Amino acid sequence: MSTTADKSAKTDKTANSQKPSERELSDEKFNVGLSGAFGCLVFIIFIFSIESVISFTNNDVQDVCPDSELWWATLFMGIIFPLLIIVSAINAVKSNKKSIILRHVFIWICPLIVSIIWGLDQLWGVPGFANDTCVYDNFGTENTTCENNNKGGHSLFLAVTNWIIIYIYLLVNCGITVVKIYQEEKKNGGKIRDSTTIDKAVNIV
Repeated sequence: MSTTADKSAKTDKTANSQKPSERELSDEKFNVGLSGAFGCLVFIIFIFSIESVISFTNNDVQDVCPDSELWWATLFMGIIFPLLIIVSAINAVKSNKKSIILRHVFIWICPLIVSIIWGLDQLWGVPGFANDTCVYDNFGTENTTCENNNKGGHSLFLAVTNWIIIYIYLLVNCGITVVKIYQEEKKNGGKIRDSTTIDKAVNIV
């Protein structure tokens, strides 16, 4: 009888320890709300990028800045790459394997860094790369009275600027996630037992 009571007490303690606290629930709700707001913002910028690419073509950009790749940067950073990230995230979740999810995080980091540098170079010029300020000089501010009407070019400029900010945010989150994963791995003796941190790596997009 005593043994049964002890087992019951241990079971109750285990259940209570596994039950999330009010603070954890509050933090989880906050993270869900923040992720939802971030997702809505990304979707709006995604639609804005599509409209910008359609309304102001690469030929329009080339007429003002012959050496600029602003249109291509908007197409890649604002449309193609976000879709690839979504597909990658879906595949990572479906695999349900921690090693594959972590591998996808590392794969995201490299294109994010390249895209950020490319976007900065196209907008303001980065020494060692194209280092051309033509886009900033002509499309950095909206001027509908100029000869070539740079309103469409300014939309491309804003789209790339917004995606640079988003990519920096994603890059920081990828870095934080990787650090947390390795800290947990070290804490658990080389084995990642808790998948919570890895799940966050997929939810950052």
